Amino acid sequence: MTTHIIWDFNGTLIDDLDASVASVNDMLGRRGLPPITRERYHALIAVPIVRFYEQLFDLEATPMDVLMPEFQVGYEQHFDLAHPGDGALEALEGFRRAGVHQVVLSSLRTERIELILAKYGLTNYFGQIMGADDDLCSEKATRGLCWLQESGVEPQNVLVIGDLVHDFEVAQALGARCALLGCGHQGTRELAATGAPVYPDLHALYETERARL
Repeated sequence: MTTHIIWDFNGTLIDDLDASVASVNDMLGRRGLPPITRERYHALIAVPIVRFYEQLFDLEATPMDVLMPEFQVGYEQHFDLAHPGDGALEALEGFRRAGVHQVVLSSLRTERIELILAKYGLTNYFGQIMGADDDLCSEKATRGLCWLQESGVEPQNVLVIGDLVHDFEVAQALGARCALLGCGHQGTRELAATGAPVYPDLHALYETERARL
């Protein structure tokens, strides 16, 4: 029985793939490097995020403390390309009506998550926002484990919803179930290799997962 859901944010609740790709391509263009496609982005994305950037940039010439602020500026400039994920409101509302406690666990900074949730009127669906303290997409599993211990929730009653192989790894660390979305930041082939169920969107995910409530 699912009593608690841990939501990833970028690429899961918020479809911001195009904004992210556009920002990365701006960065590549400034350095005379060729742009990447959505498919190439899907294949390269990794956590910690330095593993993604080292495949595209010379990190000795341009270190992460230069690249990450540059990405954030571009991401904000292209954020009009982002929007709530397809089926997000339906899933959030359905889970809430079923009495499921929902939280966000993300690599994005907490204050930014709160602003975006408020913009789309989604704030009240969540009991807790567990964002990051840095821009390096690190320590997500550690924060999830702390929440699990503090809340006293049984791991077998928790569902982690995300769009990256890393979200599956977080679920494994917590001892929770995992459901993945193939419409986010990582390709379906990579996600399917985890053995977790992969859904085309949140409509499909909710239709299956509500049977476990």
